[in-house]
Order: sequence, then structure tokens, then C-alpha cells
Amino acid sequence: MKRRILAKVLLFLMIAGTAHAVAVGDKAEPFIGNNTTGSTIWVKRFFGKKPIILSFDSTYSTAAFEGLREIERIRGLFPADAFQVISINVDANSPGRINNFYAVVPPDAKYPILIDDHWTIARLYGIESVPTHIVIDRNGVIRYISNGTAGTADAGLEDAV
Repeated sequence: MKRRILAKVLLFLMIAGTAHAVAVGDKAEPFIGNNTTGSTIWVKRFFGKKPIILSFDSTYSTAAFEGLREIERIRGLFPADAFQVISINVDANSPGRINNFYAVVPPDAKYPILIDDHWTIARLYGIESVPTHIVIDRNGVIRYISNGTAGTADAGLEDAV
């Protein structure tokens, strides 16, 4: 419990006053989030190892659901460890509803699904709509951004990975 409170305080301090949109070529900001079981995930541990897709989603968005399917299609084109997916759900729904939304993700995918019901992480990246996909290279530099429905069935996402 103390670690969760500390993580939230640190996250607040890291992003206080930050609400700018990121751009291709910017250095990606590491962040902390909680998954659907309440466990704290320090996303920085994924940086610098392999490319990352940040997928900002909502259970209320059909396009976000289709975006998840697109990510799964792309994952099938590469070796299992070629890149890391981190999904960030911006809803204030129950974890059960969110878990149902992510049923399209195979159990072996093993990527974090974080809850961002106050848009804390989304604000850090300047997210205004979902789905939004951001590809971060292994050096921590943003290489691709798709906003809204452009993230579904988008060859740019596949090319960026």
C-alpha cells in the first residue's frame, strides 16, 4: 500500500504542469502505472531494451478495439520478443470491464495493461483521443504517432515497428 501511494506521488511530481503533445523525434518520458490488479508497473524497465508500442485505449471506442486487433496482427509478423506492447486504458471502468475489452489479446502476449482513469499518463504524452499508438525505438526516441482511428489498419504502425 505504501509503495502504491509513493508511486502515485512520484508520478504526480513527474508530470505536474506537463501537458504538451509529444512529437516524432522527442525523447519518450518513462512513467509509472497500475495494472488491473492494482500492481505498480515501472515502465522505465522496458526502455532501452527493444522497441515499444504505447497503445492508448478506451473500452468505449470501437476504433480502439480494432487498434488492438491490428497490434495483434502486427505481433504475429515478428518474433515474440521483437517489441514490447504497453496498453494504457483511459477509462474509469471496473477492472472486469477493462479485462473483457482486452480479451482480444492472447494470454501469451504478456504485456502490461495499465489503468489511466485520470489521464495522467495520457497528459504526459499529450493524448487527446483514442486510440493513439506511439512507437518508441530502443534508444527511447519516439518514431511514430497515430491519433484516433488512423491507428487502425494503419500500415504506418507496422512500418514503424
